[in-house]
Amino acid sequence: MSQEPARDTFWHLPPDKQERVLDAALAEFADQGYHQASLNRLVARAGIAKGSLYQYFPKKDGIFRHIFQLALNLVRQTLVEVKETTENEILFIRLEKSLKAGVRFLQEHP
Repeated sequence: MSQEPARDTFWHLPPDKQERVLDAALAEFADQGYHQASLNRLVARAGIAKGSLYQYFPKKDGIFRHIFQLALNLVRQTLVEVKETTENEILFIRLEKSLKAGVRFLQEHP
């Protein structure tokens, strides 16, 4: 299983179109959940043809895994930042700052 489920055609899109597709996918999966998510609604939200979506991602699972990987990367980045800025702190302070960063992350990315 590939770590990056997006096809090369997706990476050749202009950044604003990539963002539009990913925003539409994120909204659809967030609103409907994976099983009820509709690729027809997703492409309508993104303003693209359904055939184009299949050129970017082979199936629904591919775009879902791509978005999930992006979310994991954001969480990882947040925790790395806390780790790097608290290296000289005691364990309790590091844990406290990690938890606060986690809560802040969830508030910023519901």
